[in-house]
Amino acid sequence: MTKLQVSSDGRSLQETLGGVPELTFTENEDLSRRSTFRVGGPAALFVEVASEEALARLLAEVDRRQVRLWLLGFGSNVLIPDRGLGGVVVKLSGALERIEFEGRSVRAGGAASLPSLARAATGRGLLGLEALAGFPSTVGGAVRMNAGSYGAEICDVLTEVRLSDRCCGEAGTLAVSRPDIATQIRFLKQRELQQGLRELTGSDTAAGHDVKLLTSCPACQQGLSRYRDDTGLTAEYIVVELANHLLGAHWQSRFVERARAGGIERVLL
Repeated sequence: MTKLQVSSDGRSLQETLGGVPELTFTENEDLSRRSTFRVGGPAALFVEVASEEALARLLAEVDRRQVRLWLLGFGSNVLIPDRGLGGVVVKLSGALERIEFEGRSVRAGGAASLPSLARAATGRGLLGLEALAGFPSTVGGAVRMNAGSYGAEICDVLTEVRLSDRCCGEAGTLAVSRPDIATQIRFLKQRELQQGLRELTGSDTAAGHDVKLLTSCPACQQGLSRYRDDTGLTAEYIVVELANHLLGAHWQSRFVERARAGGIERVLL
């Protein structure tokens, strides 16, 4: 596995916050085991955050040092590069995984399992999340993309969201159903996208550069398309992009022809 050097700012961050009990720092953490694709290199500096207060302290220090931050949830909609990720990769845990019921309401941390939340709510006779029980997502990720299935969306039961000022959430159809929340995160998302573009290309736009956003989520692709005019970025499905590179530009037409002829030997999932 590739070994990455922790930057001086990352090292300073670790020295400053290493004594905080709810923060666990690991150097060169293997991210492939934290992704459903089981691919990818290490995180130069990986931090597990077990409380909201610790998260606030971490984000303040990250912003002060201008360290690149990546937030990892279940890893079910990410393709991690083999070279790994510099900066700081953050994963929420501990108190941020809690699910607490209060009468007919439930409060769930951003790191809570959406399937676990759906099953727990249904077990208490609270309906509205049962259609989302199959989503391999955290609650935070589900709100980020407005997870939906079989006519149900998480916005249907969402009443309140606590956001950090570094939230990079993509609202998808949440922009229509909860504009009070979506308006806050749209600007923050665009800022994060343009920061990434500057690091990759030196420009605020992808125009003239071979840069794309890859996703395996239809809701994310829909929502991310709103930033095309401002950033020049297009969102593509990961599997389609892989097929383009492995099978050639015209693989879709060949696939259709072979499907109609009943001659498919391989199915790409």
